Amino acid sequence: MVRASDIEGIWYHGDLEDADFSTRSMDTEDYTRSPNALGPGIYWTRDRDQARGYAGKKGYVFSATMDLTPRKTMSKDDTVTSEIVERFISLAPRGSRRTGLENWDNNIDQAVSTYVESGEDLLDALVGVYHDFYGMDSRAFGRSMVRIGYDAYIHHLPNVDHLVVWNPKIIKVKEVDKAEEHVFEHLINFRDFLDK
Repeated sequence: MVRASDIEGIWYHGDLEDADFSTRSMDTEDYTRSPNALGPGIYWTRDRDQARGYAGKKGYVFSATMDLTPRKTMSKDDTVTSEIVERFISLAPRGSRRTGLENWDNNIDQAVSTYVESGEDLLDALVGVYHDFYGMDSRAFGRSMVRIGYDAYIHHLPNVDHLVVWNPKIIKVKEVDKAEEHVFEHLINFRDFLDK
């Protein structure tokens, strides 16, 4: 169960571009490259250094809070149900939804029951639907997640929590730092250390 303390406070996002989160696409690169990623979304971490790693030498590190409630935060504890899966399929873009149904011989019940039975958790099942019914349209995926009642997903790892945001409206950016400024700042601090 998600608690308010899980989602409150500062989150960090590293990016190569100084982006406006209200207009940007969901990050899909991390998902397609990494088996640990959690599908389309805007990825945030509690670890500022981890965000700096994604920013590279010339990118940006965003610090933000989230206008988010536990009720609208999905976690591994959310149960896969036929109703949610069927609604998520119904929200897919019309053309790719039609193609997806054709791949299931237009048997929506069979598709739904397969996702419900094979999904480890709700997010896993919905990412499966995304592959088959959304034509890899990550923005449509994010909009549909919001329409079924979820703004983000909290992922607890042993060392750090991650937040995958589907509703960019909840992101309240507090600060944007150029990554190279941090490199320079660390060099100055290191010189101070050597001088002592």
